[in-house]
Amino acid sequence: MKRLIILTLVPALLLGSLAGCGRAPKAVDVYDQPPALVITDPEGDTAAELDSMGYQWTYPAGSGRSTGVDADAIHPLDANILALDELHFYPEADAVYALSFDLAPSSVSVARWDAADIGDTQAEPLESTELTPPYETALQPGSVYLIHAVFDKDEGSGDADYCLITLSEDTEFREEDEMLLEKSEGFEESFYWQTEEYAQQMEAIRLSQELRGGMDAYYSRILPLLLSGEDNSVCSPLNLYLALSMLAETAGGESRAAILSALNAPDMETVRRNAALLWAANNYDMEGARCLLASSLWLNEDVPVHQAALDALRESHHAQAFSGVMGSEALDQQLRDWINEKTMDLLKEFTAGLKTQPETVMELVSTIYFKASWTAKFEKKLTDKAVFHGAKGDTRVDMMHRTDSVPYYYGDRFSAVSLALNESGSMFFILPDEGVALESVISDPQVAAMLRDRSGYPDQRHVMVEMSVPKFEVKSDTDLNAVMTAMGMGALFDANEANFSPLTEVTPVFLSQAEHAAGVSVDEEGVTGAAYTVFGLAMGAMPPSEIVPFVLDRPFMFAVAARDGSVLFAGTVTDIG
Repeated sequence: MKRLIILTLVPALLLGSLAGCGRAPKAVDVYDQPPALVITDPEGDTAAELDSMGYQWTYPAGSGRSTGVDADAIHPLDANILALDELHFYPEADAVYALSFDLAPSSVSVARWDAADIGDTQAEPLESTELTPPYETALQPGSVYLIHAVFDKDEGSGDADYCLITLSEDTEFREEDEMLLEKSEGFEESFYWQTEEYAQQMEAIRLSQELRGGMDAYYSRILPLLLSGEDNSVCSPLNLYLALSMLAETAGGESRAAILSALNAPDMETVRRNAALLWAANNYDMEGARCLLASSLWLNEDVPVHQAALDALRESHHAQAFSGVMGSEALDQQLRDWINEKTMDLLKEFTAGLKTQPETVMELVSTIYFKASWTAKFEKKLTDKAVFHGAKGDTRVDMMHRTDSVPYYYGDRFSAVSLALNESGSMFFILPDEGVALESVISDPQVAAMLRDRSGYPDQRHVMVEMSVPKFEVKSDTDLNAVMTAMGMGALFDANEANFSPLTEVTPVFLSQAEHAAGVSVDEEGVTGAAYTVFGLAMGAMPPSEIVPFVLDRPFMFAVAARDGSVLFAGTVTDIG
């Protein structure tokens, strides 16, 4: 029998049966992911059945609600696809194959590359064709195909990509790719995504996505308060949410109520559940993608605290516990070293100034470290010098270039693209329209809606985008006093009003320290980011408080959105250099 290589590129979506019979139509009313693509040969037999390798998908969730899910895939020309499972089939030249789905698509397009281009993600397709019903296409030997389908049905809607590779006897690969292909023959290694750990994380992502309705208000409020349109700024909304969740465990009465209101949560059980799901969905360490969360509490060895509060911080928030002499250089250095270790030394210029005071009762710390590579990297040889028109004047910067088919979003005052990151979500670049102030985009509800639910965002297209993105590194630190006051938590800083009775009987105790620092860097390989939040509780008096061009050559906003919709990092770039 003739053979065809069929590759599935999304770990969570393994290939269905590839035997010579088709899949029976689903007897369901809802598609929680795109339907399989069935490829039928000229004799009418099922040649292959493919699950989508990447998609943005929305489906009914009951009670008039809808749920959005995303899956990011590696580029069809990424050499790593050759190390995945395959089924070999050598098609007849120019033979016509029928494409069908359980759910009728509104459009189907096919792009073809030469298989010899595998390993070169910048290669242009040899041809791109928009198909019409009935959807049929010729399959040329020695080719890579990307089939893009758009669905718009009540049972499910969105965009889905499917990939297949056809080989011929004379198909030639680079030497290193031949090794990958040979490795794939009889490949039996258990991939991470085939493990129980990965299955649990996927379930956590699904459950975390259900928090969107409750979390949206938090993100909409926090971003305009933490980001600046005048200077470079960066923050981690997820990190701050987890830190505030910890702080809520130590507060009581109106103090706790103020924190719950800021988190848009009705009670502590909701906060604990949200924190647990966000942690499970966004704490992972894989090849090509790392998102490492950590938390700790630092106790004054001379101040008694309630065991129940400590247990809640350890059990519900994964907090490590330390104790020592507050205000001592030994404890301060231990605290700085712990944060530096968890953030991979990316924020040492900010941690250098962290100090406790003799009257400090407890320090609560939350950290995040993130590193992920692009699914399709920018080629270094294409990076050149270009002018960035910053808020403080023009500068020459290293400008990366890439042309690719990516989601392109637009609103009343901005346009945006999202670039997929390996196994970890996407990075958004948001460019205000000419004449529109960056501040107005930061607070734009359309931006918040796009970041939180990119699949369900209505104003988007999947087009070829000619991108010019500057390499940059942004770091900033923020005193959270004004931010938390604006969110209704100002009384926590007042020794006469703050209530931290769940933590200790000692009074008065108030919030004396609230600091947040973050940093994000972007280059041809991918994205690296880190952040921490420190809350200090103290005794005594309160101290003072088509081809679409997309050129980022003027101030813009960026965000890293996780697979569950959590905003890991967000920031603004007003000047570079």
